[in-house]
Amino acid sequence: MRTDLNWPVDETTADEQLKLDKVTVPVDVLLDGGDRLTGEIYLLPVVETECRKECVIDLVRSPEPFLPLGTKGELRMINKGHIVLLHVPNPSEAGLDDATELFHHEERVSLELAGVPESDRWIEVAVKWSAPADRSRLLDHLNDVGDWIAVEDESGLALIATHSIVTVRPLADRSP
Repeated sequence: MRTDLNWPVDETTADEQLKLDKVTVPVDVLLDGGDRLTGEIYLLPVVETECRKECVIDLVRSPEPFLPLGTKGELRMINKGHIVLLHVPNPSEAGLDDATELFHHEERVSLELAGVPESDRWIEVAVKWSAPADRSRLLDHLNDVGDWIAVEDESGLALIATHSIVTVRPLADRSP
């Protein structure tokens, strides 16, 4: 066997070689019980099978029960079943903005949330959606949306776990 060959040696570890480039997205998380976390979610720059970047909505709707959240230099694995609300300042990073999804309906509502302190129990948001004419009511959308609903509030886009919503009250039109 020849031992005089000079093969290039890769000094990186296997973990470093398997590490994927990620894009960080700032988020605020409200957990059941009322704890709040501010941190970053890590997204893939490209989803191979769909030729687009990964979005926050992809992570929360994925079947995996845990979501990685970077907070102040540490990584936490958050059980999605305990997330009530997830604020995403930039709608395009969430994967639900007007540029990528056309909304034909909008309704302002007040949501009552379960498992949170009284100060967080009621929030006013705008629900936006698109649907065929025979499924255009807010009730139809609420029943069709699945485990997470995207809404807009004063801080931007929020994703709310539907299991945390107790009641939805449409708000009267407040225009003059």
